[in-house]
Amino acid sequence: MKVQAAHDDDYLYMRYEWEDTEHTPVPFADGGKMDPDNQVKLALMLTTDDTLYADRAGCWGTCHHDNRDMPAAPEQSAIDAYAQKSQVDMTSGITKYITESRTKVEIKGRRGKVLGGWDKLKSEDEVKTELTEGRFMDLYRYQAGTNKSENGSILAERILSEGGVEFTSSKQGNTWVVEMRRKLKTDTADDIQLDAAKVYNLGFAIHDDYTNGRFHHVSLGYKLGFDNAEVEINAVKIQASAVAAPAQAAPVAAAPASASSIDWSKASEREITLFYPGQSSMEWIFKGSEHGGKRPFQGGETCVSCHDKEAADMGQKIVTGEKLEPTPIPGKRGSIPVTVQSIMMMLNSICASSGLILNTRRYLLPMVVKWIPKIRLNWL
Repeated sequence: MKVQAAHDDDYLYMRYEWEDTEHTPVPFADGGKMDPDNQVKLALMLTTDDTLYADRAGCWGTCHHDNRDMPAAPEQSAIDAYAQKSQVDMTSGITKYITESRTKVEIKGRRGKVLGGWDKLKSEDEVKTELTEGRFMDLYRYQAGTNKSENGSILAERILSEGGVEFTSSKQGNTWVVEMRRKLKTDTADDIQLDAAKVYNLGFAIHDDYTNGRFHHVSLGYKLGFDNAEVEINAVKIQASAVAAPAQAAPVAAAPASASSIDWSKASEREITLFYPGQSSMEWIFKGSEHGGKRPFQGGETCVSCHDKEAADMGQKIVTGEKLEPTPIPGKRGSIPVTVQSIMMMLNSICASSGLILNTRRYLLPMVVKWIPKIRLNWL
């Protein structure tokens, strides 16, 4: 899979490309397909460092031990008896949430305490304050079969609605291609407003082969930036700076590009892997007897710094039921190889303008030179 990013003055563009897999029937789903209407779904979550643990775990902070289909998922009778059940939609169990929406999330589990915090909701006003101050996960999802583009967020619960983002998809041979366009600045309260001068935490997931719920493949947490050679996913501007024009010529406003109109061929690459996570919740990360990275994580180390090169092995152990998966799907792949690419465009065709050439030499080449050592470090 290739993940590519670019931007102009108004939009963020992303492109995803990955290899399809043969169908593996799910033994506990009618007809072997958990979501027969959608062969694949793609989800993207992003947020700032203001959201707890997002700087090192990406979107992992939304996955808890008491979410539905997880080990500590509460019985519906317990949910029905919960005084604040009407504050969020709990009719189908506990969806994803983040710690900022709870008064407490149990991570130690000592003396029989249940991991998670589904029944520790803050008040509606307190949750609204978290949203206003930007402590939430921005969420985008695409359902390829129904061609549905959804925009939403995760705070006290997962909320999704159609609109606010544009996805398109195609199947090219045995390869899926999904393209996305999202405004940098929106008037929606639960959108992260993107600033080209800042860096964001990014995670994404793929439900392939008609799967649903937690039976997906996920990424570790990565950094998304704009014209920033220090991040893993670098969205570089696709338009050149304005070039001095003849005095008699009036400036012409550029029309917004569609993701499919971008020349994605000029890109650098970085290999990563999406892997099958099973029931590895945020609380599990803090269980030192099973997760040796507990202390480094608490000290600020990122998940990707430890697990970037072993994600495929982790996924294989989990998907086969060796650990963290009580109901394995026979034959399901444990990982999806990914190539993350960052557009290193010439910012437009080089024309016969010495001003444009001068700007290209001044701004683009130093960025490329600065980036080369990072490529060598990651690849050699």
